[in-house]
Amino acid sequence: MIMRNYMKVLAIGLLLAVFGVASGNADNTTVNAVNDGNLQRYRSADVQPDDYYTTRNQTSSWTVENSTTAIHVGQTLAAGYYYIWRGFLAFPLNTLAGATAVACTLYIDGAANNSVTDFNLFAVYGKEYKPLLDIGDYDGFTGWATSGAYSPVYLSNALNTSSYSNGANGLIFTTAGKDSVHTAFGDTLWVAILSYEDISNSAPTDGEDVTFDGSADANKPYLSINYTPAGWSGTIGNLTNPAAVGAYSKSEIKEIR
Repeated sequence: MIMRNYMKVLAIGLLLAVFGVASGNADNTTVNAVNDGNLQRYRSADVQPDDYYTTRNQTSSWTVENSTTAIHVGQTLAAGYYYIWRGFLAFPLNTLAGATAVACTLYIDGAANNSVTDFNLFAVYGKEYKPLLDIGDYDGFTGWATSGAYSPVYLSNALNTSSYSNGANGLIFTTAGKDSVHTAFGDTLWVAILSYEDISNSAPTDGEDVTFDGSADANKPYLSINYTPAGWSGTIGNLTNPAAVGAYSKSEIKEIR
């Protein structure tokens, strides 16, 4: 019995080697952001007095500017004026149609840390903007509301600016984020990056903003995606289908012993 089970494990190992499948390991790919940038809202200097909540929520008498040269995120109070930045990115996932997402991390390289007060930022589920990011997309994410706190779909865990790096900063996707990536396979994933202080409707008292490189820079924002290709499925005991071998995990192979 022991010898027979040992031979079964050996057969699985040989199949993994022949078909180039690493047991328990999904494929990995990276996808660069496109049409990314940030939108900034502030109250025009000739409109007084300034107020955080109206600056954040009003749709007129306030200026919205867009930039496609960087991903700027956060809020700032400077010289009596409030400024709010939101980052937006699009990731084309057309080539992954039919695949299954296993894990995902969004990497963005730091460009400038302007934070006097550290804060958390999150990747949240964005709304489609085409063909390019425009000032009308300032509220382009799920869970936006005309006032009060927002209720977005969080795609990632928090990244606190106390750990901000001039190199790569990773936003590790949650289960909801992974599911959103999976849903976008064959299409485009739309992402917004927001300060939690902005999300929770909390006014800044000083500088609370950071800047990351955009797709126009050498170090482009990108998604690192672990995935199982389309058609890779199977159950323990089915060793006749080469594609099915990819479904065996290391723990399952151990159980056969």
